[in-house]
Amino acid sequence: MHRSRYKWVIGLLVVGALVLVARNHAEPKAIAGVVAKAEPALLLLAAALQLATYPCVAFIWTVAIRRSGGRAPSFAKLMRLSVAELFTDQTIPSGGMSGTLLVVSSLEKRGVEARGAMAAVIASLAGFYVAQLGAVVAAIAVLLASGSFGGWEATVSVVALVAAVLMPLPLVVSLAGAMNKLPPRLRRVRAIAEVASHIADAPKDVIFSAPVFATAIVARFTVFVLDGATLAVCLVAVGSPLLLANAASAYVLAFVVGTASFLPGGLGPFEVTATTMLADLGAPLFAAAPATLLMRALSFWLPMLPGMWFAHGEVAEPRRDRPGENNASTA
Repeated sequence: MHRSRYKWVIGLLVVGALVLVARNHAEPKAIAGVVAKAEPALLLLAAALQLATYPCVAFIWTVAIRRSGGRAPSFAKLMRLSVAELFTDQTIPSGGMSGTLLVVSSLEKRGVEARGAMAAVIASLAGFYVAQLGAVVAAIAVLLASGSFGGWEATVSVVALVAAVLMPLPLVVSLAGAMNKLPPRLRRVRAIAEVASHIADAPKDVIFSAPVFATAIVARFTVFVLDGATLAVCLVAVGSPLLLANAASAYVLAFVVGTASFLPGGLGPFEVTATTMLADLGAPLFAAAPATLLMRALSFWLPMLPGMWFAHGEVAEPRRDRPGENNASTA
């Protein structure tokens, strides 16, 4: 894997991170004020819930690589890579596709064959899309059951449902080998060409095998539950408890709406949607807003610096592991 092949990624990541910080410098200041008033023990619990999301993704990769007949890198290395992938997806919003090349090249660098690397990435992405659709449907069911399905809630729900259905289409088109139907100008974009060439060779027998696909869906759905629990704990930390199902529903719908906006990290649409949904589901507005800011701090701002560091390291050092190193570091 040559350094020049992915050098464009470094530039996009750095520029994207700088733009995020410059355009949203006021949000970290507001978060600092909220953190100072929140319950420290509950903040630690919320942070622990967020940290628990990273092993879920690493576990999917491990299962897929082993199913393909390969040896997975150590769990610690995969955890670091999952943070780098999160940063890449948030900085270059693409519905989860932007981290594909980073993860594939990093796994291959560590001695994983291309078949195993693509199985790991695509299985995780496919599981994410299925879990996201299931989470949106579950969130809508919670709204209906709680009697909170008015005009605003219905609008958000429809937007989230449509987005959850449409976002997987590029992956479906790629797996179906129909990328040649895209406009020529899009096919000439280097990033799209790279992703398409990789996905076209993805081992569908591994990706959609029962153990791998089921693991991907369950693990990805678990991430949504952990994120919803994080938001629920953030509400308790600012003094306004809310049922886990309600908090998780508000998070899921806000997350999908933010992702559909294709703004970095969904900054703006996520905060507005999460705050209003929490308020509609019973949380006081004075608590919903700071709880949303705390959630943003833990899920977006806190992982940014290590994510940028890890992502830069993954791209800037394309060295393959020395013979025997991969064996010594398997999970």
